[in-house]
This record gives sequence, structure tokens and C-alpha cells, in this order.
Amino acid sequence: MVNYTLSFESIEKFVEDLRVYLTNNRVAKKEVLRSTLLVEEVMLKYRDAFGEDAVVETETLSRIWKTGVSIRIYGDSLDPFSEDEEGMLKSLTASTVNVNPVWKYAKSSSANAKGCNEINLLVPKQARVSNPVRFLITVIFFIMFALLTKMLLSEENCAIWANDFVLPVAGTYTNFLSVMAILMVFFSIPLCIVQYGSIGTFRKTAKQVLKRYILIPLGILIPLGIAASLFITKGGEAGDGYAIAKSILDIFIGMIPGNIVSPFLNFNCMQVMLVGLTFGLCFLVMGNESKTLVSIFDRCNFVAVLTNSYLARFVHFYVGVMAYYLVLTDYSVLFSEMLPIILIVVGACILSVVVFLALTCIKFRVKPFVLAKKFLPSFMVNLSSASVGASFMVFFDELVKDCGVELAYSGMAVNLGTVLFKPLYSVFLAVCGVGAAYLTDCLTFATLIQILLMAYILPVSIPNIQGGATSVILLMFSQVGIGNGMGELIVTINTILQFIIVPANIFCTQCLILLTAGKEKKVDLAKLRAAVAKSK
Repeated sequence: MVNYTLSFESIEKFVEDLRVYLTNNRVAKKEVLRSTLLVEEVMLKYRDAFGEDAVVETETLSRIWKTGVSIRIYGDSLDPFSEDEEGMLKSLTASTVNVNPVWKYAKSSSANAKGCNEINLLVPKQARVSNPVRFLITVIFFIMFALLTKMLLSEENCAIWANDFVLPVAGTYTNFLSVMAILMVFFSIPLCIVQYGSIGTFRKTAKQVLKRYILIPLGILIPLGIAASLFITKGGEAGDGYAIAKSILDIFIGMIPGNIVSPFLNFNCMQVMLVGLTFGLCFLVMGNESKTLVSIFDRCNFVAVLTNSYLARFVHFYVGVMAYYLVLTDYSVLFSEMLPIILIVVGACILSVVVFLALTCIKFRVKPFVLAKKFLPSFMVNLSSASVGASFMVFFDELVKDCGVELAYSGMAVNLGTVLFKPLYSVFLAVCGVGAAYLTDCLTFATLIQILLMAYILPVSIPNIQGGATSVILLMFSQVGIGNGMGELIVTINTILQFIIVPANIFCTQCLILLTAGKEKKVDLAKLRAAVAKSK
């Protein structure tokens, strides 16, 4: 245990010691930067409250896959995160579970002694093997194991082994993910709405940022749905006009739950979303009176996301098991039939990046190479990690420091954009859903409408971690009724495509924030048009 004071020199020394400790314990550079900035801001808040002579006790923490520090300061109760008027601490912990400190206050048993403010900060260690390499090694191992199994067992026994033993094991993992997905949907939607602060702010902002976040994915899915409708007669019967109208009506009526419990018992995601939306709007109307409830929702959401992040650590093992299953069964043939769908998704990612880059460059009269170079650092982080949380601070700094977007506006737009604006995941879910339904001969008009609705709404509940879409994909396929292992097949495809979808989506989000901020005259054009070297 090491003691410091709250003088500027001591705070600086503590931050430097923490930086060295985290770096030596394989913490990623971005998480080290975010953690040290957060600790420095916390210490300065306590300095203002208790003075520079107050003593700070620190102790290193070590957990499975994580390391960190415990900070104890004796005095009156002071939660630095609830007193975050400038929003600095919130911006450092937003959109990620990697840096999420926990504050608690312990009262002293003695009447004269002071209580203790304790802050525990844990951050994940980097894996010794990079994620792409780990995925590749796992998949190759299980494919070789599957080939060996096929050599030792007959075709009939292979099918029995795959369907009666391998698939149930994988299903246990996916069932757990589905439970977490329902919880994340329920808690994340109200928290996203509450960020607006009031109904008035909600309405004002909805006309600007929110309108584009909502309408752009809708504008992409409508032509996709029209194109997909051409395949309905090949994949199933479309039915007459009455049947079509009745199926659409049933979908919307089915969104309204019979009671507050049934959506969770039946894993009905559409109903859970409606309940979450109702809670969020009620929180806005209640204003400060809902502060306690919002805090409870925030911690519950954190637990759900944290649990999902731990489960995501085993995604590579799940992918390996599914590769093993696909080789043992005939679904390896279906995988080859899904190749056109994979190419469509990759093409949509490339086209989206080109279109958003062109629109932004034309709007602000900036050279494409200059703008692309400004966004390159966060693009590369997302390309290697497939996680928005890993690049959040880089993403934020690029908009503020390199592109000249106002700090307050950028914070609001980034926090909302990383949650709401996921058009490429909407495309992925829609294309894969339609393709899977067509290949299993169950693509009807009602199924198409249901797929498009879920592809439009569900990406909001995808956590910004690697493999976060796994639970959402399985939930969608369960709700739509596309079985025969197609959900597991799409999850396997997603583990590959997420390294393309996530960086492309974040690039488009950055461009959209720039375009929206430009319309509001909240962009420093001189800084935006300057070369990267000059903007640093």
C-alpha cells in the first residue's frame, strides 16, 4: 500500500505510477490513457473538497483477466461521479465496460472518526495472443478435429454425435447470451432516452441528431426489403391480400404485451423494447424524481453488459465448436451458399464508407485523403479489435481535436451515435435473415416484414464489445422462427465480418456527426481542413 497527498505534485506522481503499473501489466494503451485521465480528474475533485493535505491510500488490485487500483480517501461522503457537472468522467466511461470505476462510502464506527471514500478501478488485460489469431487457431483446430472424427465414425454416427451432443453444448452458451440480450435491450433503451435530460431537449435534439440516426437505417432497409420481396415466391407462399394484411397486423398487435412479465418469460424482444421505451419516456417526464430509478437501471445495465463481455471472451471457442458442427453435418454446404450474402454485406460496408466520405468532403470542401487520414487511427483500432469501446476515446478525440467539432456537441453525438446509429448491422441482420429464410424455404411476406423490423430495431441493443451481436442474432432468428441451426451459422459468419462492419460503421458515424454538426455551425472549418500534422 502506498500513500499520497492531494497536492498537484503528488497527484502527478500517482498518475505516473499508475500509468507505469498498468502498462507493465499488459493493459492496452487506450485503456491506460482513459484510466489515468479518470483517476486524475477524481483526485482533483477530492482536492477541491478536502484540500491538498488530505492523505490518499492506494492499493493495487488483481483479478482474473483484470488489474487495477483501489483508492481510499477519508472524509465526508463525496461521490465524484454523481457530482460530474462538466461531464468529463461520464465521457471517459461512456460506451465501454472496460473502464467503469465503483465508488462506495464506509461510515466509521466511531462518532469522531471520519468515513472512507473508496474507489475501485479495474481494467482488462490484453490477451497474449491477438483476437484474429486466436479465432484462426481455434477454427483450424476444430476443423481438423472434425475431419478426424469423420474418419473414425460413420456418417450416421457423425450426425448423431453432432446433433445430440455438440449442438446442445453450443446451445447452452447461446441460451445464456439470449438472456443477457433481453436484459440489455430492456435497460439500454431507457438509459439512452434519459441522456436527453428533458422532453424539451429530447424534441429539440430529435430534430437534429436523432432524426438522421433513425432515418438513415430506415432509408437503407426499405430498398433492401423491396429487393428481397422478389424472392418471396421462391422461398414460400406470399398469400392473398387479406393474409398479408392480417400478418402485418398480427406483428404490430404482437408488440403489445399482455402483462409486464410475459415479454421476459417468452423472450419477446419487440415487447421488451416497447416496455423499455415506455420506461424511458416516463423517466424523462419525471425529471429529477427518476434519478434513483435511472441509477438502478444504469447499474443493472452495466451488470448485463459486463456479463456479456465475459461471455464474449469465449466466442472464439463457440465459433470453433460451430465450425466442428458444420464440418460434421451438411451445413458446410449451406455455408458455401451464404457466400453471396457475405459479399453483399462486405460490398455494403465499402460502399457506405465511400458514400459518407464523399458527402462529407463535398459538404466541407475538404480533401478526401486529409479526412481519411484523420479518421485512420480509430479505424485501425476497430479493424483489429472489432470493438467500439476499444476506440472510443480515439474516436472522440478525432472529432474534437482533429475535426474541430465542439466538445459538448461531440460528447452528446458520440454517446448517442455509438448506441443508436448502426446501419451496417441493420444491413447485416436484414441480408442474413432474408438469405437464411430463403435457403430454409420459409421466406414469406410476414417473415420478411418481421426480419426488417427487427433488423431496424435490434442493433440498438448490440453492446459495443467484440462478439456483441451474437446474442442479438440468435434472438432475432428465434423470434422470426428460422431454425435448423441457421442462427448459429450466421453467428459464425458474424465473427469474421465484425472486423469489417464495426470499423466501417464507426467511420460512417464520424462522417454523419460532422455533417450534422456542420449544419448546426458547430465545426471549426479551419481545423477540419488542416492537414493532420498541423491539427495535432
